[in-house]
Amino acid sequence: DDLLLAFGEDIFKGTQKSFLKQLSYILDRESSSGKEISSWQNIISALRSIILPFLENSKYLATTESILQQSRVMISELDVRKRRFEVLLNSRKENVLRSIGSYLITSYDTNKLMDIISSNIGKLGIPSVYVILYEKSNFSATNKIVSEKSKIILAHKDGKRIDLPPEGRSFYTKDIIPDDLLPQNRFYSLIIESLHFNTTYIGYIAYEAEIEDGNVYSALAGQLSSSLYGAMLLERQNQMQQNLQVTLNDMTDKADHVSSQSGVISDNVAD
Repeated sequence: DDLLLAFGEDIFKGTQKSFLKQLSYILDRESSSGKEISSWQNIISALRSIILPFLENSKYLATTESILQQSRVMISELDVRKRRFEVLLNSRKENVLRSIGSYLITSYDTNKLMDIISSNIGKLGIPSVYVILYEKSNFSATNKIVSEKSKIILAHKDGKRIDLPPEGRSFYTKDIIPDDLLPQNRFYSLIIESLHFNTTYIGYIAYEAEIEDGNVYSALAGQLSSSLYGAMLLERQNQMQQNLQVTLNDMTDKADHVSSQSGVISDNVAD
């Protein structure tokens, strides 16, 4: 209503660009909310088709055409600026993703990997993120049975990391994320990406959807999957080495015991 009122005042009362100021305000608001402002070209066309028949051969016709033409130019310029800004934001997100990726590939410790994700996720405009690992996973193309229980090892909600036990917090996988860790008292939506390396399914990562570019979510999930898989292999290797060392120590103790007993037997025989 305000826009149409300003349009009429500019035409019939000779006010100075009230319509363009009102239109600029609306376009800025629409652009800030992520809406496509190029559709306003169609609105201007509809307005022109409705009003021009009433102004034919009128002294107001030239003024009306001028206002409408300036409106079209304004919409085009704002649309171009919006798209350039989106390109800039995407470029920055790509740089952040590369930076996160470079940190992830240099770490083979699960806790450090979670520190990297928590410290950098806000730079991507993602307010909340959750990393979940299956407790027992034999999921494959032929065995599509998901682990009954999982453990959440990272909960970063509303820009803050939530304290969890060092080994993670166990819960039923069907719940996806424990309710008390989700955003409260507001609407939200989640995007779930699988964490897997080739046919090894590790778990999943859940993002609170805030940005439209889905490539960001899948790219980060891919980077994290590779790093988690490497960390798991290293932890498994370290555990095997520890088990092997325990076995060797046990065998050494037994060998020493046998040697000691042999010495006793030899002494008894000699006597």
